[in-house]
Amino acid sequence: MNTMIAAFIETQRARKNVSIRTVKAYRCDLESLKKFFPDQNTDDLATINLTEYLNVLRNRGLVASSIKRHIATLKVFFKFVKEKGYAQNVPLFSIDEKFHVGRRLPRVMAREEIRSLIATAYERGRKRVNLTENQRFLGVRNTLIIELLFSLGLRIDELTSLRISDINFEEGSILVLGKGRKERVLFMPNDGLTKLVRRYLKLRNSINSGHDFLLLNRSGNRLSNCAVERVFRSICDHAGLKRHYTPHCLRHSMATLLIENGADLRSVQEILGHSSITTTQIYVHVSSTRKKEVLRTFHERNKMSFAQ
Repeated sequence: MNTMIAAFIETQRARKNVSIRTVKAYRCDLESLKKFFPDQNTDDLATINLTEYLNVLRNRGLVASSIKRHIATLKVFFKFVKEKGYAQNVPLFSIDEKFHVGRRLPRVMAREEIRSLIATAYERGRKRVNLTENQRFLGVRNTLIIELLFSLGLRIDELTSLRISDINFEEGSILVLGKGRKERVLFMPNDGLTKLVRRYLKLRNSINSGHDFLLLNRSGNRLSNCAVERVFRSICDHAGLKRHYTPHCLRHSMATLLIENGADLRSVQEILGHSSITTTQIYVHVSSTRKKEVLRTFHERNKMSFAQ
């Protein structure tokens, strides 16, 4: 089975419309399958008991969304195996069970938390004496990470994939490569972000790099997703934020605030790069939830009590 999995992963990695995150998910799911059937021969994949396998996943405590992802991976994998002739027979999917996936509300940050986070990023990235060129570069880079995540609502993959050539200062635009390698053009919403990008690029020139990627690590290589998460976590800690947030929470927060401030749903969909407006509609629900919370928490009428 190792040969089939390796060939499948390599094929998926070469496809332009498959993201790195999806390839990692495929690999993870198929490694799980391989552990469950360690002695599986190439010609008798049809003997795999899918119902039994899914029961194992369920007993491990996997939620419905994770099990559905495993099923999707197996369907793509078995189709590949059959088309390429690696196995004569593959398991047939006759799973009648419905896996209901409840819609989870995205975690959003309060306005005060966002303001504190961005203010902390700028404070730590501002010009100071006695700093090396590299330290000054890293400080401004970290500020830019926070600004781009919130100002443009970028996913981490989109952020770390940005290239210098994607920036058009004349139009104030940035070309973003989204899921499925779909491109969309976003615009820098304020002069402060434009100035920050220019300042960062000046400092970036001092880093010896042959890369066109916008965000670099201290060695001059493309910044990793894990590094972005570490930067975000560090600035959250310095800002004194008590709740646990991830970089993706800035994307959720940006979208929710756009809608609360009056932006139309279709525009928010295009900004976020959602293929379906149904995905974007969840932020309307989040916005309504916040309004309910505000009314219950801060309304003066709640302080009054009357006999009935």
